Amino acid sequence: MTETAAPYTATAPDPADTNPSESVGEWLGSIGSWLWEHRPTTSQGWTILLVVAAIAVGTLAGIGGRSLKDKGRKERPGLNGFVDAVGEGLAVVLGRLGRLIGRFLAGRPLWGEPRSDATWWRPGTRTDTVETAVPLAQLGAIAAPAAESAGPSPFALWLGKRAAALFERLDAYQGRGQRALEWLGIAIITVGTWLGRLWRMLRAIGRSLAAVGPVLRAMGRLIGSYPRWARAGVLTARVAAVALVSGWLLVPEARGWILLAFITSPLLVVAAAVTGPHGLGWWRGYEPTFADIHAAGLWRALRPALRLDEDAVMQAWLELPHDETADGAAITLRLPANVLMGSDRDRQALHDLLHACLPGQWVAHWQTRGRERFVRWSIDASGPGADAEYGPGLWLPVRRLLAVPEWEPRRDWLTLSETLEEGVGEIRVRIPSGWLVEPEALSAVIRTRMPGDWAMNTEVSLSDITAVFTRKPKPVRPEPLPEYVRWEPTGDPLRVYIGETHDGPAYLLTGSATPHVGVAGETGTGKSTTAAGTLVEARMAGWLVTIIDPKQNSQPAAQGKSGVRYATAVDDCVQEMAEFFTSMMAAEKYNSRAMQGKTHANPPIPRLLMIDELPSFREFIAAWWKYIKQQRGFPPVLVWLALILMQGRSSNHRVFLGTHQFAMDLFGSTMARDQVGTKMVVGETSDPSWAVAFGATTPRVHYDDSIPGRGVISTKRRKAKKLNPDGTPQRVEEIQFAHIDEARMDAYLTDAPTAPAWFDNGEMAPWITDADMAKADSAAAVLAFLPGGEFAPDLTPDTDADATRQGAPVPGQRQGQNVSLTKDDEHQSAAQSAAGAPLDLGALAAQLAQEEPAELRYSLTQACTLGIIDTKPGAARQKKSDWIKRGKQFPEGEVIKGVSYYTVDELHSVYGVPEDWNADTAQDA
Repeated sequence: MTETAAPYTATAPDPADTNPSESVGEWLGSIGSWLWEHRPTTSQGWTILLVVAAIAVGTLAGIGGRSLKDKGRKERPGLNGFVDAVGEGLAVVLGRLGRLIGRFLAGRPLWGEPRSDATWWRPGTRTDTVETAVPLAQLGAIAAPAAESAGPSPFALWLGKRAAALFERLDAYQGRGQRALEWLGIAIITVGTWLGRLWRMLRAIGRSLAAVGPVLRAMGRLIGSYPRWARAGVLTARVAAVALVSGWLLVPEARGWILLAFITSPLLVVAAAVTGPHGLGWWRGYEPTFADIHAAGLWRALRPALRLDEDAVMQAWLELPHDETADGAAITLRLPANVLMGSDRDRQALHDLLHACLPGQWVAHWQTRGRERFVRWSIDASGPGADAEYGPGLWLPVRRLLAVPEWEPRRDWLTLSETLEEGVGEIRVRIPSGWLVEPEALSAVIRTRMPGDWAMNTEVSLSDITAVFTRKPKPVRPEPLPEYVRWEPTGDPLRVYIGETHDGPAYLLTGSATPHVGVAGETGTGKSTTAAGTLVEARMAGWLVTIIDPKQNSQPAAQGKSGVRYATAVDDCVQEMAEFFTSMMAAEKYNSRAMQGKTHANPPIPRLLMIDELPSFREFIAAWWKYIKQQRGFPPVLVWLALILMQGRSSNHRVFLGTHQFAMDLFGSTMARDQVGTKMVVGETSDPSWAVAFGATTPRVHYDDSIPGRGVISTKRRKAKKLNPDGTPQRVEEIQFAHIDEARMDAYLTDAPTAPAWFDNGEMAPWITDADMAKADSAAAVLAFLPGGEFAPDLTPDTDADATRQGAPVPGQRQGQNVSLTKDDEHQSAAQSAAGAPLDLGALAAQLAQEEPAELRYSLTQACTLGIIDTKPGAARQKKSDWIKRGKQFPEGEVIKGVSYYTVDELHSVYGVPEDWNADTAQDA
């Protein structure tokens, strides 16, 4: 019998018979086999492996050595120390790796300290910032939409109204078919209701689709709020990310499912939007509570005040309600045993600290239970006023600035009104005695901490000084001015329409104490156009107008018109100024006699002097006087102008000046410049020009200077309707100057009353007598510039223009006398001098011509340069100042345009004669 061997059958080992040590050994053996299979096979590979191993061992040794040093353990020398360092480094790396895995699984940050107070199931708030509140939008919350009304839709209501109107119209048919109509109305209302429901459904779907964008933004905010996530959510996100990456790399078969997950994610987002708060409202986002928002910030402020350690747990000391408006809601704070809060000072400090971190007004309740002490704050049901809302937060910086002790009650130093509305709100700060800080620092605290704009005033009593801050009203932007304003006459030369301001029409009130007008602006900005209305108004009232225009381009429409004299040549301009000044003096005398009951056959007529370009006029006169007439100094033209400005009102002689700026040198003195009661600027102006015109402290009025005719106006004694920021009246305002074209101007001047013949013929005013001329000459030296005088115009017919004027009355000729501007001895005029004796102007001119020229004069700088005095200009001026301070008489000299000039003898009398002085050399220089 042959034996047949039974087939071998493999049976699984019994788990109970398996040795765990053998399983670990097999696992380590498999790892060793894998490493042996992947060992380097070339010398280059072994070299790289050895280098990497050396770097790893050295890194472990460095980490271990540092750890041993931090622990204070003494390092052994030699190989033993190196082994200790490598072992310690390996332990540190493995420990950190284990801590990293533990943090990963716990949902905590992988490194660093937690940046929020989130727990395993509850999101938290940031604790690494100083904010005391986290906006809801940063937490990913989505606001809920307004609830839909449950009533019928507007469409159904509209159909119902139309059906009711139809019923009323058909009711006139004596009720026939009434029931059928009722059924028809019910059907219409039913259809309208269903259409309304369909409309609401379509609107919900539209809002759902429109909510995709906000949901995506909310998801972005949710990802941005990753540090505040609950730890369970953090762990889920980490595991999901690791699973997706591992599945993609290690399990190729799962890549299809991963792609499907990415593809279906947008669909899930759309579904979330449709069913979310902005859609059907099936679910709501997380809304942080009062405790979530304010707990972290309040704890960061209270912990140092309570002298608690940094690792103190907030929940053991502080509790905030989730809804501060709920009944019985309160903030509970447990006080440490080592912190004394029995004094009012300590309690007030803690109370102010809480109000600085939380909104609203809270009432403190101090409690003791055995050995435990508590303070509970409940919301003040009376409602927060301005003092409760802003007072505690404002008190901290104000208290530090005033150096007030912490225990002082706030309301003894700082109080706020119940409302802080514009024009009503008020903040009062009591200033401690001996306070040395600038008030601007206190104003800066109020402006930065409080809403709105605040102005500070000071109240002083016998015992206290109080800074009172009032809230300024918001500036109201005025309506823009028109870009063009048409000039219209008023019929009153003392009330001339000049343009439109934000307060309405503006007028030149030339009947005031300072009736003269000045307009400043660059060439071409419209100064002449601005003055045209005043010229026309004066002529329409019968006034006589004299225009001084050396540039020969002002008011072309007025040239040749009756009642308008137009002087362009420099000597003619000077003569017209002299005649106008003399006319003013004579008119003043006439008015004073008229008040005494004395009459005159030729009563004065009101006159207007218009100087188009005062700076050009001044320079023309200076050149004419120095180079044409070969005279020193400056003619008394500015003296005449100053006297006209100061005395012209009472004699009805007014002035309208055009200038580039209102500099004092153009007027001769500040007093003369101040007689210009109305100052206007047209076009662009610089800061220095603004300061010269209206004062350096006057705030600038900004306007669009690119608009033709746009500028500002300022009138003395004008009732100001507005105030500057410093509380002073605002007298400068924006204006669009009125414009009159040449055609209308020509028509008005043509229809104006005809001027007297003597004025159109260029004669002197008939109310000027010989005694008047003599008096004016004694006061301001005008006689030499009047007809027949030494500096009067020479009208010898050497040009075509002179030829046309020969034989006709000339400017300056006085009615009733045969006075000519030529120097022919047959037509010399006789004038009465100041002493009453006849004055022969021809003889006086010949006498002056025979006199020797005056001695040359030098300024201090010129004298130092030419060697007249042996010193430097700075030292010369210093010696002059010292000379005057010692009470010695310094030579008066001659002042020309603000610079003093002295003769050689005058300079040598003070500074002495230099050793190498040569008079001939200095004279030649």
